[in-house]
Amino acid sequence: MRPKILIPLLFLVQFSFAQQPVTIEQVNRLADAGKVYGYIKYFHPFLQYKNINWDSIFAANAESIVSATNKEEYTKAMQQLLAPLNDDMTTAVNVNTGNKYLLQPTAYSINDSILYISLNDITDESYNKVQEALSKITEVKGIIFDMRKPANSNHNYFSSGTVLDWWSNGIYIGDIVMPSFRSITYDYLPGANMGDVTGANFKESTLYIAHGSAVKKLPMVFVAGNADEIPSFAISLQQKGKAAIISPQDKQLIIGGETSFYINDSLLIKMRLSEGVNADGSLTIVYPDATYLSSDQGQALIKAKELIAKGFKKQSVPFANAPLLIYHSSRYSDTNNYPSLGYRVLAAAKIFSTVDHFFPFKSLMDKNWETCYKSNLSKFIQAKDSLEFMRAVAELYANIQDSHGFITISQDGFSLKLNPIIQGRGRYVPPVTTHVIENKVVVNGIYNDSVCMKIGLAIGDIILSIDGKNPLELIESARKYQCASTRTNQTFFLCNFILFGKEGEVKNLKVLRRDGIIANIKMPTLTKFDGDWGNDPYWLKVINRHNSPSYKLISKEIAYADLTSGMQQKDFDSMFQLFKGTKAIIFDLRGYPRYDGNPFKNLLQNPDALMAKFRMMKPSSPNIETEVNSAMTKTETTQINFQRSVGWALPGSAVYPGKIVVLLNESNQSAAEHICLVLKAICNATLIGSPTSGTDGVVAEFDIPGNLVLWFTGWEASFPDGTRIQRVGIQPDIIVYPSIKGIQSGKDEVLDRAIKYLQTGK
Repeated sequence: MRPKILIPLLFLVQFSFAQQPVTIEQVNRLADAGKVYGYIKYFHPFLQYKNINWDSIFAANAESIVSATNKEEYTKAMQQLLAPLNDDMTTAVNVNTGNKYLLQPTAYSINDSILYISLNDITDESYNKVQEALSKITEVKGIIFDMRKPANSNHNYFSSGTVLDWWSNGIYIGDIVMPSFRSITYDYLPGANMGDVTGANFKESTLYIAHGSAVKKLPMVFVAGNADEIPSFAISLQQKGKAAIISPQDKQLIIGGETSFYINDSLLIKMRLSEGVNADGSLTIVYPDATYLSSDQGQALIKAKELIAKGFKKQSVPFANAPLLIYHSSRYSDTNNYPSLGYRVLAAAKIFSTVDHFFPFKSLMDKNWETCYKSNLSKFIQAKDSLEFMRAVAELYANIQDSHGFITISQDGFSLKLNPIIQGRGRYVPPVTTHVIENKVVVNGIYNDSVCMKIGLAIGDIILSIDGKNPLELIESARKYQCASTRTNQTFFLCNFILFGKEGEVKNLKVLRRDGIIANIKMPTLTKFDGDWGNDPYWLKVINRHNSPSYKLISKEIAYADLTSGMQQKDFDSMFQLFKGTKAIIFDLRGYPRYDGNPFKNLLQNPDALMAKFRMMKPSSPNIETEVNSAMTKTETTQINFQRSVGWALPGSAVYPGKIVVLLNESNQSAAEHICLVLKAICNATLIGSPTSGTDGVVAEFDIPGNLVLWFTGWEASFPDGTRIQRVGIQPDIIVYPSIKGIQSGKDEVLDRAIKYLQTGK
């Protein structure tokens, strides 16, 4: 009968977390565990070449971390989390600050003509004590270094292996090649479509020769319990037959560098950051001359004494080529739209860690990112269905304030499909598009003429209420779910989802018509919204001003071309033939460019123009302070400048000599903003309209459980002089906003202002 009872019990455990409030202690413990998850995922070298599914391990242990009610349970849960790494340099240590542990300082003694040096707890006095011990080497026939830390030690200082490396010159005679250390660095974020390994590199420190200056050549034995207790020079001496190493028989030790930091409950986390590499390229693995049982600490010293008495020879060790990076699929086995508790917690941890280490604009956020993480964690835990889970994801992610911050279903690519669903609007489109003008929601475009004529909805109508609710209040209530670089761009997105509904739904609208009459309109929803940025017909209506190639002569001197209208190269060739005698071209970029070809090859008026400056933020190994709750990461900034691309005007080409004007607004982002940079640089274009979204750069993406992919701006583009665009937008030379009166009268006030500027110069 027991197996039949187990399944509902497991269900009840998950159900209880979704129903009960999560305490501040649980949130803090879980948040710090999530930070540890990110440090290990992106910077622990083992994960780059071993078949360790770290994400699944974290998800499997998340429930025990959430359930921890005290420091002991939290310690046990964190130790269980780190155990599958099988790395004694990556551990969780319960530092009991309340006990009366007495430090065991470095000490030495001479017995049977052998110098015994016990490093014990490393303190500020350890150096002097080691030097004092080494002054006795003329009196002895061998040295035993006991590198092991005392049992139950609370002392957190540098590891014994590291400090002895610093003081090693007086221990041996002659030159030895010291192992280098390799750690993980990145060119860019590992992408969801390319696997976790993409973008990662091994960064290796320099090999160097160390000069020993000891006054006497002596056999040495190093007794260690963990990899961090073995000094690098001991490996080199062992390989030359000048030293021996004794280690526990149940461990394989790989030397390397580590860091340590405290997390919640003063729990000490020690973490490997690098691993040793020998001069021949092999991994620096410890092949001990003898081993001992971990349960019998004294056995090691007996064996060390025997080795000195018998002597030891140069070791012949197997060559272990330093492993190469391997491909890891970043897809999850738990691919349900509503993940289990562990995978929901993993989703939050991965969002936090990926943004924390890779998002180049973290410093531009209005709120502290770690605070955002902690304040939203309980929503991931308590989410009762897929919608609540996606809303938890959206609410956390909106804090990065990046208009590239899309949340999509894995197979959908760059899509807006989930936005109206998360905002509670449904996924069926209305017959109109809307815009906030003069703090009112106004119909600014017709998607379905026949439906609009039938129900009496027209361009310029002001929407006063939607099913009895104030549309502006509906926009405000959804802001927490919409990621955007600026508030105006956020409003642009939200307003275009405000009339979405469910299949077959009819919305009751109260509108103020252009004739001043208030009308009640029953507006049906139409087709399903696919949301594909470049192909969904409703969204194309929002971001493209014309459905077919559009260019014309406004007058003999002024030409107009809509770069959002889907033109091909043949259209551009015909366009420049038509525009040949004009004195100015107005490029309309209010929306998103949709063309195939090179519209600018005849516009290069400044051959030496630097189009834009790109800057990529590269994460490096974490720089973590050893204080409670003070884990921080360090970021390198790499500036990469791109000159104009091949394909601009070639020598001898006809270059258009007239003025260039670009129309822009808050819907412009990414490529639309970049075209503004190009035209400003290559022909000193005049920009007219309203500020853009502030989101120009190359996108990066990563996946999380729930079959979701998250996007953000991975590289920043700026003006050639370094003027920032992200979260600021491109500022027009002449600012013009459309008005309700202008829309109702059929005027294009931004275009009219551009014409006036070209006619008057003002």
